[in-house]
Formats: sequence, structure tokens, C-alpha cells
Amino acid sequence: MSNLLLRLAVVLLAVGVATGFGSAADAPHPLLTWVKRHPLPGAAKPSPHMGYETTYGYDPASRLLIRHSGHNQGGGGEQNAETWTYDLDKDLWALIEPNDAPPGVCCGQQNVFDDAAGLFVRFPAFSGSHGWQSFREIRLKDSIWTFNLATRTWRAMRPCPAPRITGLRGAAYDPHHGVIVVHGGETAGYGTVVYDLYANTVREMKPAGPAPEGNMSQPGFTYDAVNRVFVLFGSQFQSDPRTWLYDLDKNTWRVLQTADHPPHEKTSPLLAADTRSGIVLCSVQSASESGTLETWVLDVAKAAWKRLPIDSLPGKSGNRNRALIYLADRNLFVLENRTRAKSEGGVGDAEQQIWTFRYADAPLPAPPPRIERKEPPVVLGLVVSVVAFARPRAGVPRGTAALGCALSWEKSPANDVTGYHVERAEVSVYSSDEVKRVKERYKPISDLAAGAVKGIGKFQRLTAAPLADTKFADTTLDLAAGQKEPAAPLTESRTLHPDQVAPGKAYRFAAYAYRVVAVSGKGVESGPSPLVFTWPSAVQYVFSKEEGQAAARIKWKANPEKGLKGYLVYRHDGRYDREPIVRLTPEPIAATEFLDPAAGKDTRRYEVVAVDSLGQEGEPSQPVWARREWERFYKPYTGEWHQ
Repeated sequence: MSNLLLRLAVVLLAVGVATGFGSAADAPHPLLTWVKRHPLPGAAKPSPHMGYETTYGYDPASRLLIRHSGHNQGGGGEQNAETWTYDLDKDLWALIEPNDAPPGVCCGQQNVFDDAAGLFVRFPAFSGSHGWQSFREIRLKDSIWTFNLATRTWRAMRPCPAPRITGLRGAAYDPHHGVIVVHGGETAGYGTVVYDLYANTVREMKPAGPAPEGNMSQPGFTYDAVNRVFVLFGSQFQSDPRTWLYDLDKNTWRVLQTADHPPHEKTSPLLAADTRSGIVLCSVQSASESGTLETWVLDVAKAAWKRLPIDSLPGKSGNRNRALIYLADRNLFVLENRTRAKSEGGVGDAEQQIWTFRYADAPLPAPPPRIERKEPPVVLGLVVSVVAFARPRAGVPRGTAALGCALSWEKSPANDVTGYHVERAEVSVYSSDEVKRVKERYKPISDLAAGAVKGIGKFQRLTAAPLADTKFADTTLDLAAGQKEPAAPLTESRTLHPDQVAPGKAYRFAAYAYRVVAVSGKGVESGPSPLVFTWPSAVQYVFSKEEGQAAARIKWKANPEKGLKGYLVYRHDGRYDREPIVRLTPEPIAATEFLDPAAGKDTRRYEVVAVDSLGQEGEPSQPVWARREWERFYKPYTGEWHQ
């Protein structure tokens, strides 16, 4: 049985527990009532008291909520990349310290749990405006990422081509098609797109006919699995009273005509669909920035909105202070509500609240039919190493060593995969010396460190026939040829504005991207693997610990690339761009541990990069803290070594 089918069996078993054919009944919960679950007196651990603009998923196999990103305990502090879990039964938070992490973001609404894959899917949002971040990390690592709770690992998926999905979007998983539909987002230029995690592809749908605005900021958005339509209502900054429905099969939007609707004037509604009762729940502000919440339900089949007369409602909060999700196996809606302090117009102290709500007692319907995929799943674990080959090629004398790339990847879990194709594309990049926000902070700066990706050209297949092995040697490229500008970019990163570019040395080497495609015995090809560049990957499992009053020790796991020179350690000396990111190791070190005796008593962050045989610096690691801000909130959740 493949990993995907095994995971699907586990998920269906977890769902079955709550159905009529399962054995366990739902835990008691009053109907049509919001119940506060956190924080409560007597909890085993105190509330982490996290800030607003977060995002949630739910893993039914572990029965844990996944909370990712947002601001720190100070409200508008750094845009973090923290991953927490919350056990609703035990009122217990846990901080996950993973292998790596995407760049920290705020305004992450909405991210999605892909039930078939058993993975939390994180889309890009907004980074680099609240401090304690490296612009280089943001520019090189911002992509679609997945998080595996069972293994506590993040993975950058890097589908290509793909529009850059923005923050404050609407996104929802469709179990009937096994894909995620995304609409809108602040500054979005794409409208409606579909991300297929299984195939690692993004499609711009461009539906015919009328549609909601393509750049809607924080629309209320969900998938109604009972009526098999996506529902969109309202937003943060627009004033659209219409209820929109999207049919993926027909690729059309239409307006659902209703006699009434929730407040719509910039009221930041949140939607989640109840798959048992067939309704969509809406938590919405009574007016823009009023903070006062109302609860509505939509019955799509009856084309009817109704406000619920509820006495006890979650406390006042702001536009982006809430997240709403439905847990089918528990028949519960879960709302995080980051309330305002009394000084901000709220009541009492600001809290990171968890509330639950049950609309009606109802059995879970049968799960959707299993999606039969003809193509294999995408290849994972691609590693690209710059190495010397002692073999001839055009222009290189026989017996002379020449630099090329050695590739290896994980064997496909699908039993019918018989081979693999390798593809390569030219990549144009800015060096760190050419990106203003990188150049101004990193001391010293280097033209051997990529600062941002400009564009990726068309992928060319390097294999005439599928390879039986899971490795490949590319001796046909010339890294010393210098930067190339792809003639017809397949995709572009966010374009740097002219004031973001600095005069400086161009990146010293040619750059390329690789990806691998699996092929079944019937000749059916998988989607493309996450692409990998010709500089080292991000160092993983970086941890730090404080020693004495002024020292900090850093450790990490060795990188998988061959022929590395070693590692460089950088220290963030402060929160903002005016404070430098200083290289502490003049030359690459072979060790995977480093002591900074002069860290000082102030808050610091550290990042580690691998250096290859050419001297190219790899992607920055997830930054880790020493003497972190808001440390008292993390003490109950971390050990001596921490991130």
C-alpha cells in the first residue's frame, strides 16, 4: 500500500469514529451556543498568548489543531513562522520545533489542510515589514509549503509555473476533486486559481462570466461539500452584499439570490461549512472595525441566510483577529478570537481565545469517494550537488575534471513507477550585492550569495528515456559561464521595484533549477517535483541555547549535498533593517556547532548557510532565537535547546 493510500485509510478511520457506522458518539456540547475553551483557570500550561493574523488547519488522524504564523504576543511584533498544535480535549498547546520553516508571515488567512495527503498547506502572505527577518530568506524561500505533523517537517513545494498567491486570500479544500481553490488576496492579480498538491501544479482558472473581485482582501470563503460549491461572501475592505458560489466542474461563478444577508460593509466575515447539517456558518462584525460579532448561517439549498439569536458571543476583536474552522469528526466549529485589551476598546485584558460551537446534532455523511489518480505522486527529496566530474564533454580536454551537478532523489512510493525524467531550466538571479535590503544588512556582502530570483526559463528534458535509478549526473552545463537571462521566462518571482535594486556585482555563476518527473509502467507521468536550485539547500534542524550571561551556542544537522566546503553562521543584531546581520565565521567551518561568546544580553537571531565547492552560499536556515523577546511565554514549551 502506498503512503498516500495508507494515510487515506487512517483519515477515513478517524472520520468513521464520528459517523453512524463508527462506534463513538460526539462529546456533549450545547447547541447554538458559543463555549469558551481557552484560556481557562487551572490549565496544565499557561496560554502562549499569541498575536493576531494567524491561520489554522486540523489533522483528523491526530485530532489536533495546527496553528501557524501571525504576530507575536505584542500584537504587531515580528511576522513569525511558528507552528503550534492545540489539543481541544486537554486544553493543551504544544510548540513544534521542526526541521525548517517557511519565512514568517502575517495576514496568512487562509491556509488549508489537505485531507487526502494528510498535510497542512501554507501559501505565501506578507513578510519583511515587522522586523526580525532576513529579506534574503524571504526572497529565496517564499513559496507554497507543506507541513507533516506526524514527522514534524516542513517542505517547500515550489510549483512552477505559478502565480504568486498573496495574503488575505480565500482558500478551501475540495475533497471531491482533491484540490485547493484559492480566490483573491490583497494585491492579487489572478482571481481564481486551483492548487493540486498531488500533482504540484497551479492553474489559473479564468472563469467565464461574472466573478467576485480578483483582489478581494480577506473574503469569507469555504467549500460546502454537501452542495458541492465554494461559497464567498464579504471582505475586509470591499462592500459587496452578494453571496457568490463557484462550481469547479463548470468553472463558473454565480450569485445566490437571498432575501437577507449578514452585514457586508467591510465586516471581515469568516465562513466554515458544516458537512453534517449542510449549512455554512459565518462569524462577522456588525460593522466595519466595530469588534462586535454576529453569528449567521447560510443554507445554500434554500438560498437563505439567517442570523442566530445567540446571547453569549466571543468578545470584541478586530478585522484580522479571528480564524474559523469546522471539525467534521467532532461536529464542532472552532474559533480563535484574539480579543482587544480594554485600552484598545475591548473588555479586560487581551486574550488568545478558543471557542467552540455546534449547530445541530447530526450524523456524519459517508465520506466522498476515493479519488483515482492515473498519474504517480510527485517525486520528493531532490538533492542537487555541485561536484567535479572526471569525464569528457564539449570544450573540456579528456581526463580534465569539470564541474557539473549530481542529482539524487527519493524512490517513488507508488508501486507502478518504473523510471524518472530529469528537467532543467536556466535561472536569472540578483546577487545579494544587488538587492538593496540584503546589501544594507549583511556584513560582509557577497556576490556568491543569491539575493533574489528574477525568473525561471523553460524547462528542458535532459533524459531521452526514463531512468531506472534515483540519481543523475548532469555534465552538460557550464556554471562558470555567468548569469543568463532566460529568453522566455516560465515564471517570475515578485518583481523588485527599482528602488529595491542596488548597484553591485552580478551573481558570479550561472544558475539553474532542476526538477524530476516519475513515470509509470504505462508511461503516465507525474507532476513536477519541487524544483531545486544549483546552490545549497537551507540548513535544517538548527537549534540554539544560551550559555552564561552573554554567550549562545548554535547546532544544526549536516546538509545532504556532496562536496560542501562547510557552513557560515550569521547573527541578527537587532530587529530592524538599520541593524546588521553579521557573519561570525570568516570562512566556512566543517563543524555543525558554533559558540558565539559575544552574543551579549540583548535578543539575537541566528541563521546558518551551507557553502558548496564553488563558494556559493545556500539558502538561509530558519532563524533561531537567543534571549528571545517574550521569552516568559515560551519557557513552558521549550527546553534548553530551542528554536
